[in-house]
Amino acid sequence: MACQGDGASLWWPCKDHLSDEPNTTVIKITVPDTLKAVANGRLITDRREGKGKHSFTWAVSYPINSYNINVNVGNYVHFNDTYTANDGAKLDLDYYVLPYNLEKAKKHFRQVHDVLGCFEEFFGKYPFWEDGYKLIETSYLGMEHQSAIAYGNLYRRGYLGDRIPKDMNFDYIILHESGHEYFGNSVSASDLADMWIHESFTTYMEALFVECQMSYSAAVRYLEYQRPFIRNEEPIIGVRGVNWHKRVTTSDQYYKGSWILHTLRSIVDDDDRWKAYLKKFVQRI
Repeated sequence: MACQGDGASLWWPCKDHLSDEPNTTVIKITVPDTLKAVANGRLITDRREGKGKHSFTWAVSYPINSYNINVNVGNYVHFNDTYTANDGAKLDLDYYVLPYNLEKAKKHFRQVHDVLGCFEEFFGKYPFWEDGYKLIETSYLGMEHQSAIAYGNLYRRGYLGDRIPKDMNFDYIILHESGHEYFGNSVSASDLADMWIHESFTTYMEALFVECQMSYSAAVRYLEYQRPFIRNEEPIIGVRGVNWHKRVTTSDQYYKGSWILHTLRSIVDDDDRWKAYLKKFVQRI
């Protein structure tokens, strides 16, 4: 399931507003014993319930947006890895994929280390350390569910094989949705009108990743690749005080916002100061 926009009240009774995040969340799912249920946070119980049923209980130890609470049920196989931060701390990486994609996923998901390493350089350590980091294969393209990212980019480069320069080789969904762990999940808007905070910053983070992996000039080239998606059709700030409003429908919330941030970097005209601003913003929030 995924419910960004309309909200989590589509599938469960809840106080569905971004301004009110529960401090801790427990999710228990009972499924046929041929399936696995994967959700946010840490798996704390995994047991048979009898009569062909199996229950999984997941616990989230950080505040979480209601639209980021996520349930996935499938014939998943699980494998894991470990990311080592600059200070030597170990982060659990857990992956849940369909059986016929297991070997492909083991190779493809290695790029998570590059993504987390670059984001740590710019913004500090992954913000939900105690809950770990997960990628979960889904039937839709992707979503930034906190500590349980939905992945459906078919193990291809870019956005289903497109939308990035030909000489760049990274998975857009892994990169973008992992960026949301910082902007969208850690730094969160209190009203859906300000979803630009989630999307503009995260889209700009894509260019910072290219800069980290390649060069500043490559990052500029990546930003130029984004530019055709700036439509200038409507404000990137939406209507306040409503659950959802269809007015914000273009890609400006992503790409125009990204270019605004790059413009601010040019105005500051001091890369060390600019990078320090970004890191301080994330860490103070």
